[in-house]
Amino acid sequence: ICPHSSPQIETHLYYPLPLQKKKADDTYEDYPNQCPLNEILKDTFFKNGKIVETLDEQNSIYCPQCSTDITEKNIQLTKAPGFLILQLARFVNNGAMSRKIETEISIPQDNLVITTINDAGKIEHHTY
Repeated sequence: ICPHSSPQIETHLYYPLPLQKKKADDTYEDYPNQCPLNEILKDTFFKNGKIVETLDEQNSIYCPQCSTDITEKNIQLTKAPGFLILQLARFVNNGAMSRKIETEISIPQDNLVITTINDAGKIEHHTY
């Protein structure tokens, strides 16, 4: 794991939201129907206040400081974004085939909770 970071300030965040959750044995399962969006956000984005994205060989990032390809990208939200654009990642690739995830998502009209970690390391919850 590369210890170097490249802090960037973003005014908005775009993220494809996976509709599968990782189980303890590192396999994935679909969320159940009528799953609340807040539950998916909590499971996906905000474990330990970080969004962790696994990068494959095609989209890995090269670190010139340690001369390695980085295969994991960590995003830490220190402030709730003005705009949060979520794309539901409904397709999963299973080798030569892909499958559409048919899970119905329950999207709240209000009380959408976004969790951030401020510069002092304190967890903050923002309700929209």
